[in-house]
Parts: sequence; C-alpha cells; structure tokens
Amino acid sequence: MEVQIILICKITSILTVFLFLSFSNVFSKEKLGPLENVNSTLSGSYLSWVHAKRQGDLNRTGKFLSLLSEKINDKELLINAFSSSLLLNNWNISKKLAEKILSFDKNNFFANIVLSTFFFNEKQYKKSIEFIKNINSADIDNSFLNIITSWIYLQNNNRDLLYKYFQNDNCKPIICLHGGLIYNQLGEKEIAKQRFDKILEQTDSSLRITEILYGFYSNNKFINQIDNLKIKIGTKDEQKKFLSKKMFNEISTPRDGLAEIYFNISAWFYERSLFRYSVYFANIGLSINPDLQALKLLAANSYERLELLEYSLNQIDGVSHESIYFSPSIFLKTSILNEMGDNKKLINFLKNLLDDFQYDEKIEILLADTLRSEGFYEDSLKLYNKIIDQQTSLNNQKYYLFYSRGIALERLKKWKKAEKDFMKALKLRPNDPFILNYIGYSWLERKVNIKKALDFIKIAAEQEPHDAYIIDSLGWAYYLIGNFKKSIDILELAVTLSPNDATLNDHLGDAYWRDGRTREAVSQWKRIIIIDPDFEKIKEVQDKIATGL
Repeated sequence: MEVQIILICKITSILTVFLFLSFSNVFSKEKLGPLENVNSTLSGSYLSWVHAKRQGDLNRTGKFLSLLSEKINDKELLINAFSSSLLLNNWNISKKLAEKILSFDKNNFFANIVLSTFFFNEKQYKKSIEFIKNINSADIDNSFLNIITSWIYLQNNNRDLLYKYFQNDNCKPIICLHGGLIYNQLGEKEIAKQRFDKILEQTDSSLRITEILYGFYSNNKFINQIDNLKIKIGTKDEQKKFLSKKMFNEISTPRDGLAEIYFNISAWFYERSLFRYSVYFANIGLSINPDLQALKLLAANSYERLELLEYSLNQIDGVSHESIYFSPSIFLKTSILNEMGDNKKLINFLKNLLDDFQYDEKIEILLADTLRSEGFYEDSLKLYNKIIDQQTSLNNQKYYLFYSRGIALERLKKWKKAEKDFMKALKLRPNDPFILNYIGYSWLERKVNIKKALDFIKIAAEQEPHDAYIIDSLGWAYYLIGNFKKSIDILELAVTLSPNDATLNDHLGDAYWRDGRTREAVSQWKRIIIIDPDFEKIKEVQDKIATGL
C-alpha cells in the first residue's frame, strides 16, 4: 500500500551515509556476534533473541531484549539490541541502551537523539539540547539539527537563536515550513504567511501539508489561500470529505513542532525505501506527540513494508475515525488482513465500518470486492447493485463497478447479465486490457464469438505482453481455431510467465496433444497433479492422463 505523503524535507545524502556508517547492521540479518566475553546465560538469551527476531515472534523478541538490556556490555551486541528496541518501540530499553552506547561512543547519532527526546519529554530542556549538541554536525544536514534545536529552544522560551535559522526569505521547503510554524507561534502572522505561501507555491500539496496550511489559513481567514488549497484537494466531493473531518493536527505548541520534524525525517526515509529508519524516527516522533495521525499512518505503512503486520495493525487502530488519514488507513488494514489470510476478520471489519458510516462508497466497494474474492457472490452482487443504483452520474471512473459486478454475475452463471455489464464497463473505459481479456476469454469458454474474442485478446496482449493470463487467453484462442503450433508458442510463453498455474499448464498440455506431441502433453498434465492437487478440473486432468483427448 502507497502513503499519500510527499515529503518536502530535502536532507542531504550525507545524513543517509552517516547513518549507514554508524548503524549499518540495522539492515543486515542479525549476526550471532562476538560472544567471547558473555556468560552462558546471556549468550543463550542473545541466541534466543536472534532466533525470535528471525521467526518474527515479536513478543519473545521483546522478552529476551529486556533481559539483554540489563546485562549486555559488548559494543556490537549493544548496537544490535538498540536497533531492535527502536524497531519494537520499547522506549525504556532504548533509553538504557542509549546510555550504555554513549559511554563508548559520545557522538552516536541515534543514542543522542533518543536521550534528547527522553529529556524533552521529561521537560528537562537544557539536557535535551546538550544531547543534540553531542551529534557531529559535520556528518549530518544542519537544517535537520537546527530545526530540532529551534523547537527545543522555543519550548524552553529561549528565542535568541531562533531568528538566524529562519530569517532567509529564499528558504528551501523544509526551512520555510518550520520557519512559518515557528513565526506563527511567536505571533508574527505576516512573516509566517510569507513562508506558508512559498510552500503553497513550491510544492504539490501532500495530505499533511494541506492539513497544516489549511489550519493556518482558516484560523487567520486568508480566503484566497483557502480557495487555492481547495483546488489542490480535488473535486467538490473530495473537498467536502476533507472539510467534514473534525480532527486536524495543527502545530500549536513547540512539542507539536518537534514531532513534526521527526515526521518529515521518517517520511524522507520511507520515500527511499529505508523502512527501518522510517520506523525509528516515527516512533521517536510519536513519543513526543502520540496523537499525530499522519505519523501513525506512516509508521503503519513502514511496519507493513517490513512485514511486521501486527505492529502495523496496532498503529492503524490508533488512527481516529475523525482524522483525514482514516480512509487511507482502512485500505492499508484491508490489505494487511487479506495478506494475513484472515478473511473472516476482514469481512467483519468492513461490515462494522459500514454500520458506523451509513454510506461510504469506498468502504462499500471494498466490502463488495472482498466478498466477491472470497466466493460470496450473491452477497457481493447485492452490494454492487446498491452502489450502482446510488450513482447520480456514470463516468469513466465508474467502469470498475460494472466490471466487478460482471465478474460476480459470471461466477453465478448469469452470463447474459454479466456480458451486458462487461460491455458497459468497456464503453466507459475503451480498450482496457483486463476487460477485453475477461470478455474474450469468457466467449472462448463458451465457444462463441471466437474471432471477435481473438481480436479483443490481441489488443489486450499488445498492452500487457507480460501478463500470463492474457497471454494464455491469446494462446487458447489460437487453439480453438485450430492453429495448434502458434497456440503452443504462445502458451509456452504464458507458462514461462506463471509456471505454477494449473490452468495454464492444462491448456499447454491440450495443445501439445492436438499437435501430436503426446508424451509432452501427458508430462504437462502430470505436472498439474504435483503443483495443484486441488485444481478444480483435476478429475478431467487424470482422465486425460489415462486416455488422452
């Protein structure tokens, strides 16, 4: 699932290089590490910890990590355990390990960030600043450190050093953003507006930037800017949904601002597929502002990309129904539950959502699609009918409704009605390869409109030459018109693209047999029994192995 967050933060690549050098083992598989100076009990705990991590058992990982944090002193093991504590968001363990790491590496980036954040949360702002000062500014982007430092200074009512960081009118986006936020909190609304106007001009409005700018402009009644933002939000329906939400995370305190810069950094790493670092910064930011909805969704996406699905679900469950991030979180949760194979939970989740939101088309479509994919065709059909009946207008974006309902009807053996829906979908979205293929293959199965089916599938294959199922349809069309040699060439390509699909192998076996290559045909059919013993046509395959076609 993609995050609707386009980062405006442009930290230099030096930051990435530095973090890789100082924390490089984060991305590698855990090594067994040097155990020479570790007692047997601790060694066993370390091995158990590594094993639990590799098995994805997060509860056991945390248990053994807790034991290690108390006793471990080996430098490499400390760094490794520290990275795990940040990933698992065990803040107390992270603090203990950070203190140990600083005893031998005073300038360690993450250890200083963690302790700075800890003391900020304890309202010990001078101590918080001292840990930021420990970081070697030559190795990371100064903008990053300056913004963090500025928010801590502002929280401590120390304003003397703020202006020099943000006084340049020609600021890059990240400086403009946080400069505007800081000037706003200092009561200098016009300067803040100048900075925010630059953001509005310079960047595509991501969901989070739109949220921040809308809060500022609406609070100060800057009507023209509000109108410009609405245009960027999208259609009137999209504007209405955005503005109907009651929960907006405005930056009204220095604490909010500090959490925001960690959101920016987390998103920067996410955009570069460095998901572990994204999680680290997300968890640090959430320790400062646990209600930052955009950061919860970002953390959930990062955990999902790391395949830590339970952790992702925990973050999603913290996204408020009143937040503008709730809708994206639904799609992510649906994807995760589907990936976990928890179909019953997925369907119940969507049904409960519909109880809470009497009419939300996106949720209804998600539920209808899920019911269809799980074989509940009658239930999905009722929901598709309801959704289509509620449409006030049909444009090319609505083709999917007819296409999906057509699939449900076809599976219910209501072909005439299904065919009408497929043709409606095709009219709304001409030459769509997947609609063309579905119609064409359905005709082939029924041995009707063979020539027209071939024409449809040819157009689809030209657009999707690497889609195994479309290529299979093309090969099967040639089989049905008796061109077995051409059929074989195309069906062999389809099987190459998807070697473990039973239907594709079955088709190729049939083509071999018709071309007189009986041994290869039998071999192909036998392969189906191995790769998919539950294939719906397994009895037919066994008969063909015994007697041929």
